[in-house]
Amino acid sequence: LSVMFLASPHSKQLKATQLFVEKKLSRSDYGIKTTYHLPPTNHEYATGEEVLSESMGLMMLHYVYTQNKASFERLRLFCEERLKNDPIYVYREGFSTNALIDDLRIVEALFLAAETFDNPLYQKQALDYANVLYETNLSDGHLVDFYDIQYHNRNNFLTLCYANFKLLTKLSTYDSRWYEILEATKAIVKSGYISDSFPLYRNNFNYDSHTYNEDSIHIIHSLKTLFHLAQINDLPVASLDWLKQRVADGTLYGSYSTTGEVLTDIQSTAAYALAARIAAAINDHSFYEQCIQRMEQYKITDQSSEMYGAFGNAETGEAYSFDQLSALLAYDAQKAFHK
Repeated sequence: LSVMFLASPHSKQLKATQLFVEKKLSRSDYGIKTTYHLPPTNHEYATGEEVLSESMGLMMLHYVYTQNKASFERLRLFCEERLKNDPIYVYREGFSTNALIDDLRIVEALFLAAETFDNPLYQKQALDYANVLYETNLSDGHLVDFYDIQYHNRNNFLTLCYANFKLLTKLSTYDSRWYEILEATKAIVKSGYISDSFPLYRNNFNYDSHTYNEDSIHIIHSLKTLFHLAQINDLPVASLDWLKQRVADGTLYGSYSTTGEVLTDIQSTAAYALAARIAAAINDHSFYEQCIQRMEQYKITDQSSEMYGAFGNAETGEAYSFDQLSALLAYDAQKAFHK
């Protein structure tokens, strides 16, 4: 482990969660399980031993940030061997559809790995895969959520949080075709802003009807959108103020109506973890620490528990990979303050 990793203020907490993921949430082939407990299989949602491209990309980023070259390479190979349905990575094992947000994350991880581990092959793979996405996940010059390799069809909408502006900006420096896509996508996301009184973003935009859906707002989606905007210094002040107030009050709930009414009292590790990453992206250290504190309310700190280090429920055995990996990236984000 690098000295920088060990010297960081949350390194002990990070290590406990990383060990839980590696020992309890990883299969023998290094695939990351979707859930720690093993509920009955559900075709609609991945559970238990199933592996999502989302989980692999998140953990690949974590291994780049913590300079763990061998572990990164194992996960990269897993994606090639188990998630590739030529030419795309499928969003979950054995399926025929990709998910743009997860694919862009894998491309981002490859770019970062190329720089961190000084390996030009990773950059070549990132650019090659971006070219695949240019063919599969664009419809009339617009980014769409998914492509199905079996039926050769794509959907006609964009989920706003799928737009990874930082990566699209990087891609446009290598290939000018991405610049137009970046600008068009920015315009779509920004027009999805709800209002100054409820300064979050709509879920998705339909290209056929030119409308945003009116569904309730899923906080994880909204926070991902805010994070992607924060990374390019484009986060609205109203959105940041709204988020800071919810974190301060400990009331960052899972879903809201489009007028801002709370629709559930459920909160999550991942929501506070995303808030922490937003805080780091805008270089706000005290807000970052506040988010981490909220996030750690969900952490199992009893060292005698087999779930020690996990974010979840020790009584029911519930722990989701998305929560663990979001927390790891929130801890990783503290490096932004050590530069």
